[in-house]
Amino acid sequence: PRTNMHTYRTLGNLLAMVFVNSYDRSTRVYQAMRLRGFSGQFVSVRHFQANHADLLTLVLWISLVLVILIMDLFWEFMRV
Repeated sequence: PRTNMHTYRTLGNLLAMVFVNSYDRSTRVYQAMRLRGFSGQFVSVRHFQANHADLLTLVLWISLVLVILIMDLFWEFMRV
């Protein structure tokens, strides 16, 4: 490209538009995050500790799946 005043003006306008659009988008994202309850602290799974209710829920789900599988096998066996 040529290096005259028109080129510099065009490049300046382009960079200004990129900056303005980036700023507007960041403002919209920030407002959306605040609206959804983001407090600035990222929640990490590293601090998770399973309690008795979590373990009981896991055991119940595994038991339910096993009962369904056993019933499915039983019904298949009874059809033959």
